[in-house]
Order: sequence, then structure tokens, then C-alpha cells
Amino acid sequence: RHLAVGLRRGGILLFESGDWARSVSIDFPGPVTALKFSPDSQQLAIGGDSVRLWSIDESYFSTPVLRHPEKARAFTFDSTGDRLAVAYEEGHAKVFDLSSRDPSALSRTFEHQARIFDDYPFNGPLFIDSGKTLVTNSSTSMYWSDLENRDSVKERTTQGNVDWSAASSNGKFVATCGSSNIQLWDSQSGNEISFLGHTRRHYSDVHFSPDGTTLVMACREGFVELVSVSDRDAPVTKLQHAGWVRVAKYSPSGKRLATGQNDGLVRVWDLESRSRSVKQIRLDGSNTRLKLNGDGTKFLLAGSSLWRGTLDYARVFDVATGSPLGPKLNTGSILIDAAFSPDGNHVVTANIDNNLQNWDWRQGNQTKSAVPLPLEPR
Repeated sequence: RHLAVGLRRGGILLFESGDWARSVSIDFPGPVTALKFSPDSQQLAIGGDSVRLWSIDESYFSTPVLRHPEKARAFTFDSTGDRLAVAYEEGHAKVFDLSSRDPSALSRTFEHQARIFDDYPFNGPLFIDSGKTLVTNSSTSMYWSDLENRDSVKERTTQGNVDWSAASSNGKFVATCGSSNIQLWDSQSGNEISFLGHTRRHYSDVHFSPDGTTLVMACREGFVELVSVSDRDAPVTKLQHAGWVRVAKYSPSGKRLATGQNDGLVRVWDLESRSRSVKQIRLDGSNTRLKLNGDGTKFLLAGSSLWRGTLDYARVFDVATGSPLGPKLNTGSILIDAAFSPDGNHVVTANIDNNLQNWDWRQGNQTKSAVPLPLEPR
């Protein structure tokens, strides 16, 4: 129902779905560094140099100021919304009991490394076992802390740094990922579960499907993997991207998946569709962009202005089949860029030798003499 936007200068803008032109301003001192809605969407946790909870329906702060020595960077509610875990900037976490009139922090500080790399989002702690256990991590260890028993802490060593973690909704699994590994853990015992040998890639995000049966893993190598944790014999589904996939998130229904690429490209996948297929096209070169024609039925190999680009031709393909619709348009040197004409009947190319060429892409002939450019096109 709502979208909350925290402002660097302080304060929050609260928008209501269906009326985006209007917003409610919430006063909050200092930069806002963390936001989280409660499971019932009735409360908004707001973090910076302090933490407060805002009642959505009543439009007032429902808790006193919860002070702490470090900036709040990530929040996690338990399933009932009665407990709130706060991850701080300098490697610690605390838990607040929101069901009491004075939601003071539990008298323990938990070790928790919320972020390993500066360009990664902050990772909050995890609640499991109906909020009775808090799962946190250092850079190379996982901790299962019993919130009812101060002396009960289970530590497990990871295979590498922990960039992100997730817990399944059915309470059975915890998953962690990092720059060289992904691991699956039994939620109750904290023991590692053998998991298909997925240990040699750079995983930047991991999440469970809403029913807790499938794990989605975003990979730096340019794809997303969906792996069943309930049926180890089920095939792995791979969704291809053109570059580093930083995030992957399920819709609440589990029917769609959103994936975000490092350069800003976001894709939404229909997981119920039976028509997904992957077609591979072998290229005589590497690192090229693709461009669509006006009606989206054809795509063009458009080369790359990056130094890694080695493709020296353009070519038009059919989107539906992946088959070439015309011959290679050999530009004579490395292809920097290419584009369709507005009517879709011609292609213009620019190469590293500073030549602009116009083509009849169906015949493979240049329709005009090459135009020399004063500088290399970028």
C-alpha cells in the first residue's frame, strides 16, 4: 500500500499506492540510513543515528527514540513484528522487543558484519524459530544465538566471506553467499547441507521463494540460477543476463522474479511460462551490444566501444528464432556501434578506423560511400 523514501538531509516521504502525486512528510533528524515495513505493514522502522517506529494508520511515532552508538544500516522484523533486529555500521547488531511498553534493547550485542564491500547493500540479521533465534555473521563465520538463553551460541565457519544471507519461510534452511561460494545450512542445527557443489562462482545475492522450496542465486558471471532445495534431483534453471547480476527478488506470489544487472538493466521473469528457452548464437568476436528495430522483431549486433570488444561485423537476426536474416556486414575493423534506420531497412555502422557506413542489411551492400569521421566514435 505504501512506499517510503528516506532522505539524506533527514526526514521521510511516505507515498500511498494509487496517489503518487501526494506524500506525507515524516520528521526525522539527520540522514535516514535504513527503512523497513513491519510484516503487517502497519509500522515503519526508521533508522539513522537513532531508531524509531512510525504507525502508518495513526500517523505518529509509536515508540520512544531508541538510541545507540552507531548508525543503523539494516532492519529485520521477526514474523510477528514483535521483535526488530538492527544491524549497525561497525559490525554489531541488537534486538528490540516491540511488544513491551519500553522496547529497550536486549542486554546483548551480537557480532554482525552487515556489509563486506562498499558497493554492496547492507545485509540484516535473520530471525528463525519463530523469532527465538537470531542468525548473524562475521566476514567468515555464522552464529546461531538463542535469544532466550544467553549462553547458547553456535558458531559455524564459512568457506569464504559472507556478502548476503537469507532464511526460508518454512523455517528449514539458511543460505549464505559470497565472492567464491554459496552454502546451505540447516536452520535448527546450524549444520551445512551438501549443495550441488556451487562454490566456484561469485554470488552477489541469494533469496528463497515465498514457499521456501527454491533458492535463487544472482551471479557475477552474468546469470541467475534457480535451484530446488526440496528436490535435489530437480534440474537447475538458468536465466541468462548480459552482465553481472547484482540482485534477484521474488514477487510475493512467487510467480515472478525481478533481476537487476550491474549497469542498471532490470528484467522481470514469468516463472510460470512454459515458453522460456535459451538460444545461443556463436560470434566471431566478443563483447557486443544488441539493438532492436522499431517493432521489436529483429535485433542487430552493434559492437562495443569498450576496449574488450573484438567484433568486426554487424548482422541482423530474428528475435523469435535467433536465426540470421541477412549476411555479415563486414566493417573492415572493430565495430564500435551500429543502429537501424527509422524505417528498419538500413543499418549504419561506425568502426574503430573512424568510418561511418550505411548498409542494405538484407543484401549486405553499402548503399553510400563511407563517411570519414574526425575522431573515433564513442
